[in-house]
Amino acid sequence: MSKTYIYIVLEFILSVVLSILSAYLFSLFDNNSSLNDGIFYGLLILYGSSLSGVWLIGYLHLKKAKRLKDLVSAIILSILGLIAFLTISIAIDYSGSILLIILPIAGAVLGFNSTNLIFQKTK
Repeated sequence: MSKTYIYIVLEFILSVVLSILSAYLFSLFDNNSSLNDGIFYGLLILYGSSLSGVWLIGYLHLKKAKRLKDLVSAIILSILGLIAFLTISIAIDYSGSILLIILPIAGAVLGFNSTNLIFQKTK
């Protein structure tokens, strides 16, 4: 297994852990909002923290590979991947499933690493 795939697995694991932890911590301190607001803000925090997990490990990987110039495009692609996979999971109607969390995180990881995997293929 190459080191790139190890970083991809680490990105996925860290983003899942950060997203669940941050959504849980948000639910502890959010006592004033309605149920709909709490769900919306909780999911917003969940997806934002999952992106930060992807970006943290991705930054370390790009720094080690001496390709920090690709960081901005990788961040943009990870946001687009998260939005695309979130749209797919909503369209398929996984509203009560864990896939509503896992699919967008997978989209963010794939989006971030798409430049990485393309760069390896052309090398």
